[in-house]
Amino acid sequence: MQSSDIPENYPHNDDLLRSPADQALARELYGPVAFALIFPGLLEHHVRADAVANAEKRRIRSRGLTAVSLVTAAILMASIAPYLHEGPLHYFAPQAIGLMSALLGIAGSATALRNSPTKWLEHRLVTESLRQFHFSLLVRLTPEILAAAKSEDHGAFERKRDMELADFCQNLIARKSSVLASLTREREVSKELRINPPPDAAIFKDPNGALLLKAYRNLRIVRQCQYADYKLSHDSSLVSHFPRRQLDVLGTLGVSCVVLLLSAHVLSALLVGNDADRWVHLAAVWIAIAALTLRVIEEGLKPRAEVERYRHYQSTTYRILERFDKGDVRAQLQAAEQLEQASFDEMTIFLRAQQEAKFIM
Repeated sequence: MQSSDIPENYPHNDDLLRSPADQALARELYGPVAFALIFPGLLEHHVRADAVANAEKRRIRSRGLTAVSLVTAAILMASIAPYLHEGPLHYFAPQAIGLMSALLGIAGSATALRNSPTKWLEHRLVTESLRQFHFSLLVRLTPEILAAAKSEDHGAFERKRDMELADFCQNLIARKSSVLASLTREREVSKELRINPPPDAAIFKDPNGALLLKAYRNLRIVRQCQYADYKLSHDSSLVSHFPRRQLDVLGTLGVSCVVLLLSAHVLSALLVGNDADRWVHLAAVWIAIAALTLRVIEEGLKPRAEVERYRHYQSTTYRILERFDKGDVRAQLQAAEQLEQASFDEMTIFLRAQQEAKFIM
């Protein structure tokens, strides 16, 4: 598959061969070394962590938008209270509106303050570190993989791989809270995620060695190129999970608020002395509140930062793919190291940005 062949519905985690269909295809394409690409023990950890991360992300976004909605409603209600001092309800309406506004504001603020992304980010750290560990290990254990492929006895390799996974789980998964805290301050790749020292380039003269490098290229480098392309794609949905579309929608709504606000000021100037003028002023206030709400939603979703992050990662991964395809085995191993470093950097930037994202007005 070429790096430009992006499926309409991106097959998340097919690089880890999570589905039986992906595993069957890998056996067909990479026959003698396919056993090294399928890592059942790692998949168990990844499936569990991925489910928690996805659920927590949905909870964070839903709770954040709920908080913004409550506070927005509180401000809107507070803004209308002064207009209710006349009419049959003037004895209790302002007080009732003020009380409801205060309660909504308190509920929204409490919801926002309790909306911590820590659990989401801890489990996303686990899933992406497991992915990087899998592919780094694939290169580092090349001698063992080739020996197992030649003898058709995979036992020694699988035992060593399981020991490496056990150490990794102890060092990262069991300590994910402290690792998350340190990763958002530092940029050093842990030893389990490095291809260091790389295997001797000479062993890749073995046909199975060349096949293993091909598998790494297709499942790791090409898939990362595709993923960046996918995240930078566009749809027509008003409520989209693509950051470029989010940025477009929020930008369009923001410009609309500016136009409406200017129109309200013009209309107010034309209605000077008219009783309707005060309602135009109220409409202008509501438009300004809507603009503030959009700004808070953008700060919570951070689509602009996401687009820039994916653009940088996209250009980096494509350059690495080009080096891999044009280079000899030694250059390909260097490209693999560069990819793992780029993947780690992208992850830490993501973790830091999401820790700073807040749905607070």
